[in-house]
Amino acid sequence: LLTGSYQIVNYWMTRQKQFTGVSAGRVAQTTTNALLNLGTGLLKTGHAGLVWSYLGGLSISFATIIGFVKKADFRQLRLINRKEIKKLAKHYSDFPKINSLHAFTDILQQSLLIFLLSYFFSDTIVGSYSRTFRLLAAPSSLIGTAIGQVFFQQASSRIARGESIRTLTLNLMRGLAFIAIPGFGIVVFFGGPLFSFLLGEAWYTAGLYAGAIAPWLCVNFITSPVSTLPLIIGRQKTAFLISLIGNSLILISVFYGGYIAHDVVTGFYILSGAMLVYYAFLIRWFVKLASSSSQQR
Repeated sequence: LLTGSYQIVNYWMTRQKQFTGVSAGRVAQTTTNALLNLGTGLLKTGHAGLVWSYLGGLSISFATIIGFVKKADFRQLRLINRKEIKKLAKHYSDFPKINSLHAFTDILQQSLLIFLLSYFFSDTIVGSYSRTFRLLAAPSSLIGTAIGQVFFQQASSRIARGESIRTLTLNLMRGLAFIAIPGFGIVVFFGGPLFSFLLGEAWYTAGLYAGAIAPWLCVNFITSPVSTLPLIIGRQKTAFLISLIGNSLILISVFYGGYIAHDVVTGFYILSGAMLVYYAFLIRWFVKLASSSSQQR
């Protein structure tokens, strides 16, 4: 209920171009989660601490974003028509059906990835990977989500007016590539020494893992903000099928590293290579969708 309420307000504020409130809510959630995770970790509350940290972060985020909602927006609640809601729910029935399944398979992939790592390798390796992934993915996820919400609003508005969003999509991905490639490139070539210098000698191995998965996270960062294109244009079924291929490639790569190569770094490099090919195809598809967007009204 809390998550659903937050998403409703979040999408409404995005539609109203109130991006300051959206960003404030995201920052509040991330900060609160981090602080509560630290606190519950010190108190040794176990798994329950993670649950309470998540709920606490979501609650603070919801309270923050509600504070930015204008009074005029609340008055529009009176205009809600149940008959119209039922009509729209039927028309857009694929959204909850496909998107929930899409989200489930993404979460399943993440869980199976950790399972494969823990099955073939030591707990130390699993822990190093988890810390490395969070360290690299968290900042890019925060930035990508914020940019993606702006893109979603602008792209939806332009398509509603019958305009093409090809230029908007290409310019956004080029700008993100300009930021991501140098940053992640440094991690690729100097991950071990960089992590060791900044975080201590114990992080050297984690830096090697970071260098191996950096290409994957780089292309993910570039495409993540425009990943809502299939939703805007109504191609979420195709997007779901494509995501199954991507998730399978991730798991197959890690399985190869554990079962055949017996080396986690090799598995990570194969994963990144597979993801570069996968995202090249995905980018081409996104551009194709954006080019035909003016015909989607």
